[in-house]
Amino acid sequence: MEKIKKPLSFILAVLFIAMLAFFVKEYVLVSDKDRISRTLKLAENCIEKKDHTGFMGQISSKYIDEYGHTWATLYFLSKNILGSYDDINVSLSQVTIEISGEEKEKKATVRFLAEINAKSLSGDKFADMGRFSVEMKKEGTAWKVTWFGGNDYSFY
Repeated sequence: MEKIKKPLSFILAVLFIAMLAFFVKEYVLVSDKDRISRTLKLAENCIEKKDHTGFMGQISSKYIDEYGHTWATLYFLSKNILGSYDDINVSLSQVTIEISGEEKEKKATVRFLAEINAKSLSGDKFADMGRFSVEMKKEGTAWKVTWFGGNDYSFY
């Protein structure tokens, strides 16, 4: 019995150290740019899954845009829009992230090109592409979207 306990204890200790190293790598030693990229990817995946609740989890309760949408109006708007489509594919590219401010007041401006392909419940296909900006604020350790808007096209 003693011979079994030593190797088992060693294996459990190695497993614990491996899990601790993974946790530190994935959750502690992550740059703000990586956290912002993860937030964008999570929002993108939630849109594709038509999970408006998960999508809204990436939006700050202080959200407001140029149209006067707040978190509450965006919640119902996203629910209605995502419910109108059978299939949605989102692709973000040319992503640039600029971070400013001190630790407690960190803000980020993210610019990207978004391509969306969707199929409505009636079978109509929809495709669009545009340049967008997102303003984000660090709330605790998470980055949340506080503003979203389009950018003018530039072909030069």
